[in-house]
Amino acid sequence: MIERAGLWATFLTASAVADWFLDQRNDGSTLSEVTRWTFRTHTRPGRYAFLAVWGGFAAWFALHIVARHSRRLSPIRSRIFD
Repeated sequence: MIERAGLWATFLTASAVADWFLDQRNDGSTLSEVTRWTFRTHTRPGRYAFLAVWGGFAAWFALHIVARHSRRLSPIRSRIFD
């Protein structure tokens, strides 16, 4: 378990450092800028699309984390994810 946590910490740290270096270039290549461009968040439909995708991901991730070992929530998890 500790080794996996170390791998995730390394990956997330490397991603944050890479994003910071890309931000220094000021060429629109950061994760935030690419996400805004992809979803066209300067438009109303783009903002709604981003919020729908982000909300869906947040709901999935919350259930994924909470329902992993919980017997009480496992029927919810199995109906949604299996």
